[in-house]
Amino acid sequence: MPDWSTKRGHNLTLRVTKRHAAEAKLTVRYRRARIGR
Repeated sequence: MPDWSTKRGHNLTLRVTKRHAAEAKLTVRYRRARIGR
């Protein structure tokens, strides 16, 4: 069994989830700022 299926795949998923979380935070902050005005 290749190692990429476990280690590499896990790192990729973690990276994707982190990126999605950052984008969600940015969008929420942007919406709040616009509503604050």
